[in-house]
Amino acid sequence: MFVAGLQPSSETVGGVAYPFAFVSVSGGTQGGVISFQWNVPAPSVTVGSANIVVLVVYAQAGGGNGNDWGATIDSFDITTGSLFDDTFVKVSPDASGALTQSANVDGYVDTTNSAETITALSPTSPTNIDFVQWLTFPSTVSTSANLAVGVHVSVSALAFYKKPAVVVPPPLDPCQESLNSLNKIVEDADRPRLTVAQFNAIKAQLEQCVADKKLTQAQVTEALNAYLGDLNPPTPPGGLLKP
Repeated sequence: MFVAGLQPSSETVGGVAYPFAFVSVSGGTQGGVISFQWNVPAPSVTVGSANIVVLVVYAQAGGGNGNDWGATIDSFDITTGSLFDDTFVKVSPDASGALTQSANVDGYVDTTNSAETITALSPTSPTNIDFVQWLTFPSTVSTSANLAVGVHVSVSALAFYKKPAVVVPPPLDPCQESLNSLNKIVEDADRPRLTVAQFNAIKAQLEQCVADKKLTQAQVTEALNAYLGDLNPPTPPGGLLKP
């Protein structure tokens, strides 16, 4: 387990004090984590085979390109702990599409003539990772996908994204798994037939599942009759089952 320590509230470079913006910790087995509080440790990560990388960012408020008003933006992947190039925003109003193109290619949205709303896409293209939040430097965090920038306003902002968690489906209930296996045999003529002993064992298991109210009698009867009728194994005493 690794925990990044507390960070200084600011860093001075060339006589200019830059306030703390965020700390990113990547390389853990559960993916990257971030913190926007200098005086609170970043969430812990579990150390695996990859290197743990800590990135601490300090930045002033501002934006523009030195000549006009505008928003300077970029996209940050929390999982990898780095900036990435993707189509990640759309801009409105933007009748010609030029502002949206500038935002995604150059990381800049001009606000000299009008207020603009920069909307983070989720997922991005082509990386397909999900939007988490905006950080407007140095310390304004919002989970809204919409970053509103007024006319004659300059800002610098990062859109944070993260790879979606892999959802592992829960294991099948043993009763449902046995029922599915029997139905699969019926569907696939090339699968080997059950021996009489195997058939009787699965029949007994399914009947117990009915007694335990994990399957319905109709489900079990339909599966057993389908097997007996379609694959024609040695027929147990009594022939086909009655619903």
